[in-house]
Amino acid sequence: ESSAGEHTYTCTGIIEIPSDNPVISSANTTVAARAPDLSTVLSNYEIDVLDVEPYNNFSLTCTVFILESLTGVTRSIAWQRDGTTLIDNGNSVQLSNTEYNRHTLVSTLTAKESSAGEHTYTCTGSIEIPSHTPVTASAHAKVTARAPQLSTALSNYEIDVLDVEPYNNFSLTCTVFILESLTGVTRSIEWQRDGSTLIDNGNSVQLSTTEFNSNMLVSTLTAKESSAGEHTYTCTGSIEIPFDQPVTASAEAKVTARGSLSAHVLVSRDIT
Repeated sequence: ESSAGEHTYTCTGIIEIPSDNPVISSANTTVAARAPDLSTVLSNYEIDVLDVEPYNNFSLTCTVFILESLTGVTRSIAWQRDGTTLIDNGNSVQLSNTEYNRHTLVSTLTAKESSAGEHTYTCTGSIEIPSHTPVTASAHAKVTARAPQLSTALSNYEIDVLDVEPYNNFSLTCTVFILESLTGVTRSIEWQRDGSTLIDNGNSVQLSTTEFNSNMLVSTLTAKESSAGEHTYTCTGSIEIPFDQPVTASAEAKVTARGSLSAHVLVSRDIT
């Protein structure tokens, strides 16, 4: 039966008698064709609201239970993110489908969430029946991607107000703590003096940056202050995320350069 619903089948017996009317007898039977039943379960270890770190892999598994024994039909599972169909690209979206038997179809989505916020992932199980409308069932999971977090600490031996002599070297060290384990992003530290970006010139400004691990970045500024007065040095830690706004955090230190040295010249003249 190719279409769901109730249908009546009739069988008719006929006896044809020469030179007489045939003898006819009929019997009816009713056949009810049910639409095949589907149910879906979407889970990540039974968690339907998933808190993930941007650019790190997460996985969702969708299990479709087919409650009818069907032959000659096509079974499939499709995935969507916020209503947009997901295609396996071998990188940010990977799909693995397994049909264990006629009653169970399992699909695992492995993905990377590229933008912060809440997103809805939907798996839809489908049975395609020839010459009939497909039968589908769907399940949803909420995935929340957190914005990466940064904190910075700027110090010169834990001194944030530094008294220096003009033209003598001083140093400041900036440590950026990255509170997320992130992959595929660019980490950097930038320095400014009174709002102007500092560039390493090998002399009055020297910068040294070291990444100790994926969670800590350290930059040391060695400089000479050429003008008396108070100046503000700022270090800004940055995480650059592809196709998204950078995440930044800044710290400041005050550097006071004392007035320049004065010279007294005594000129003497002998009168003879």
